[in-house]
Amino acid sequence: MTRAGMWTTIVLAAVLTGTSAALTAQVHESVAARASQGAEAMQASRFDDAARIYAELVAVTPGDGGLQMNLGMARYMAGHPEEAVGPLRKAVQLAPALAPASLFLGASLLDLGKPEEAIGPLRKAVVAMPQNPDAREMLARAELMLSRFTNAAESYRVLTSLQPENPKGWYGVTKSYEGLGEEQLNALEKQAPDSPLLELLVADVAVTQDKLAAALGIYRRVLQRPPVGGLHAVVADLYERAGKPDWAAAERQKTDATALGRCTARPGECEFLAGRFREAIAAGTRSATPESRYWAIRAANRLATEAVAHLETLPPSIELHLILGEISQSHKQYPDAVKHIQDAVALAPGNPELESALAEALLRAHDLKPAITLLERLNRERPGDATLLLMLGDALLEDQQVDQAIPTLEQAVKSPGALPHAPASLGKAYVLAGRYGEALPFLQAAAGTDDTGDVHYQMARAYQALQRPDEALRAMAIYQQKKAADAPAPTEEASGETLTPP
Repeated sequence: MTRAGMWTTIVLAAVLTGTSAALTAQVHESVAARASQGAEAMQASRFDDAARIYAELVAVTPGDGGLQMNLGMARYMAGHPEEAVGPLRKAVQLAPALAPASLFLGASLLDLGKPEEAIGPLRKAVVAMPQNPDAREMLARAELMLSRFTNAAESYRVLTSLQPENPKGWYGVTKSYEGLGEEQLNALEKQAPDSPLLELLVADVAVTQDKLAAALGIYRRVLQRPPVGGLHAVVADLYERAGKPDWAAAERQKTDATALGRCTARPGECEFLAGRFREAIAAGTRSATPESRYWAIRAANRLATEAVAHLETLPPSIELHLILGEISQSHKQYPDAVKHIQDAVALAPGNPELESALAEALLRAHDLKPAITLLERLNRERPGDATLLLMLGDALLEDQQVDQAIPTLEQAVKSPGALPHAPASLGKAYVLAGRYGEALPFLQAAAGTDDTGDVHYQMARAYQALQRPDEALRAMAIYQQKKAADAPAPTEEASGETLTPP
């Protein structure tokens, strides 16, 4: 949301006029005239001028909530949210009924990266102005930033009803349900790590990637002792997707003898099979059994998919290109992801968040030259940004510019907000430079988060160079174990899997 957009959605002229009238009764006419000049400057979008005028007036009448609000709004609109917070807080205290003060206070705090503090004033603004889409969008965004996915989904759904053509709403719905599904999946993995329900979710992903034979193999195996109902319908849908309607019809004729009893005992299943996906999520959240979490995950995925489908019906937007880029990355189609994010950047040139996303996409696609050029510029514009420093260091390292990568990665490790995997990158850089003793502390610090085994491989190299063979052997053994576990599954063609009839 732009500041100009906020200005046009709130009728502030009445507030400003009312403030001036109140001043006339309280202070000298020259002060009232000065307030009118402030109102004129606001309406003419001369926000810095307006801020100076209102600062003068607030010095004279600090107890006027309306003037404090106008000062805060002027500073916010002028692009100074950090200076807006003080007067806006005073305005909310002095005149709690001034809904725009709450809205702009929430907006300022959100711009300053303080979503937790922004939630309160934004909720007040939404209650006071339920039809204001800006208030609703900011509240939803704050909730999403705080991973309060259920609340965010509901707020974004309201936004889509207020503005059906606004891509921000549908993008937010998608991200909220994706987050909710991921949250439930993490809980399921901890609660029941050996459950066949996890296999079913792998099969669902395989279907979205058109790995139909692999998915069918999982469904057939789990159907021998099905933990949930509705699986024959899932297999039938798979056959439909594969262009086998006769096989789908035959599969649908199969009955699940335990489905009725299971449905009664597990309402999440009932709700999902009836197409009531939001209710399935609510049931999964309430009961928190492995089965209910499974249905909540599937329901969240379905609602996210529906939101993307709706987004695709709207005119091209930044949000659509971002979602398509994320989908391409999840399918490891990295050049396609770059293209989608480039399309998003074309719609908003110079947007720092989009440019950071483009740099990350270029890195994943191993398109190093443009990635390095972009990241060098972004680091000049935003010095000290830990994420940008790490991306630049990784890009230089992959491009075999080790000497240039090391000082960048050293900065990334020391910067406030340093990312957890920054020490691994610095340790690798030291190994490549032959600085083995310096590498070890960083590699050891990163060993606990080594999912692929690469950190242990670098540790083995360092130990070997430092003539510590026993430790080198142990590190290499861990590397080999992790590498084997991380090996990609064979493709359907390589494994000989084919789609078979019911």
